[in-house]
Amino acid sequence: MIHIVYFISGNTEYLDMVKLSIDTVRHCMPDAEIHLFTDLPADIPGINKYQDMEGYKVPLMVKNTEVWRDFCASQQGEVIFLDPDVLMAKKPDLEALSDIAVTWRDNLGEFSRRMPYNTGVVMARCNQRSAQFFDEMVRRIERMPDDDQRWYGNQLALATLVGDVPQVFKDLWRHSKRAPWEPALWINGCQVNQIPCDLYNWTPDGDEPLMGQYFVHLKGNRKHRMQAVRDQILEREL
Repeated sequence: MIHIVYFISGNTEYLDMVKLSIDTVRHCMPDAEIHLFTDLPADIPGINKYQDMEGYKVPLMVKNTEVWRDFCASQQGEVIFLDPDVLMAKKPDLEALSDIAVTWRDNLGEFSRRMPYNTGVVMARCNQRSAQFFDEMVRRIERMPDDDQRWYGNQLALATLVGDVPQVFKDLWRHSKRAPWEPALWINGCQVNQIPCDLYNWTPDGDEPLMGQYFVHLKGNRKHRMQAVRDQILEREL
């Protein structure tokens, strides 16, 4: 069983985005089980299971990562955690997934040096090793300043846990466009794959066409393009 999990809190605009995201998931992975964790009233076609989070008391990034932890501890199979502004362009092959896969970037200067991993797409096997890894992330986020606990805390926690992206991964991608899942790193008792955002969590700069990417992350001022990119994905033959 492959699960897709969304987490939405506070902003009703994300409900419209997640509808477009779900359309692409259903197109690429029609048998996936889709879960929505939210504190908002929602009635969205295509979702298998809702989890009502109304009234939760902890900061946003703590709650988000607690959802990851608890899901991995209680479910079986593989899970892809997606931000609502992420579209699935192609079904990912999870055969090489160890325990957790995170997506790296190195194209944003100091920002990507501080946060080399973007959590818009995170993949995991549901097991105790993944749950313990995410639990350590929760602990690290809880020790951060309030602003980081509300925003970016999970990416900052990943940076301290996983460390820098190995240069060999960067070189392989830059020179040959190879994106190996191996070797996985043993971190906090968990095997972690590091894969490039350019392929698994891609954010276009303009109107670039899809060129084999698995996920398109239309963050920031790109959100207005979600409908057009969703339509482009649904028009493609699988």
